[in-house]
Amino acid sequence: MAKATRRRWIIVLSVALGAVLLAVGIYFAVYTTLIRQDNIRDKYTLTERDDSFLWSALKASLKGDTFDATEAQINTYLDTAFCGEDKFLKNVRVYFHAQEPCEIYARIHYNGQDLALSAWADMTFDSTEGVVGIQCRQIKLGEWTMPSWRVENILRDTADKYELMTFEEGILYVRTRYEYHFGDVSFHLRLEEFSPQEGFLRCRTNSLSRELLSALKDYLLSDDGQELFTRLFGERTNRLKNFVLRYFFRS
Repeated sequence: MAKATRRRWIIVLSVALGAVLLAVGIYFAVYTTLIRQDNIRDKYTLTERDDSFLWSALKASLKGDTFDATEAQINTYLDTAFCGEDKFLKNVRVYFHAQEPCEIYARIHYNGQDLALSAWADMTFDSTEGVVGIQCRQIKLGEWTMPSWRVENILRDTADKYELMTFEEGILYVRTRYEYHFGDVSFHLRLEEFSPQEGFLRCRTNSLSRELLSALKDYLLSDDGQELFTRLFGERTNRLKNFVLRYFFRS
């Protein structure tokens, strides 16, 4: 009797184990098939090049003017700066929308394979905190939708690799306010407007020319600047310089 009972349990456990192994095998077969799908080749392929992004952004930033960056400008910059056959990111393209999540499509090298990636993300700007927030609604590898916990782990790992990024409560934050120090002189650069529109991105920074003039003024009034100016032009000229800067170029 005991032997028969034991035999039945062995049979039940063997069938259960076989069913589990079969389910796992089917899952991985389906998973492998889904992630290898690539139905978005036309989405991540760059069709229009425009190399004027950096120059146009710098020109607008000198006076602090609003700058509309087109999808072609941004995608060309991303393709040039971050993509390549020997890199993790092979191709990337972003589509902007005013009222809906931005679309992101890419071809990446993942686990020894070149896979198609698609994502939908909300982009928000907090000028007080000086950050752009990116919240992914969905990420797919091929036709496989990644679970939310896996997406958060990837975003958290990404933030850990870059000093300008943090990840909190499901949102990836990218810092947009910077401060540079040259001795006793500081120079500030900050994003003051960031707004995705239909087909382009509207942004504006503080005036770089005003920041440069302010930094130059601070240096000329600092101890090092005073000493250098006096050595080059004399004490009388230095006093005149101080008068002009303090009374005609007030902050």
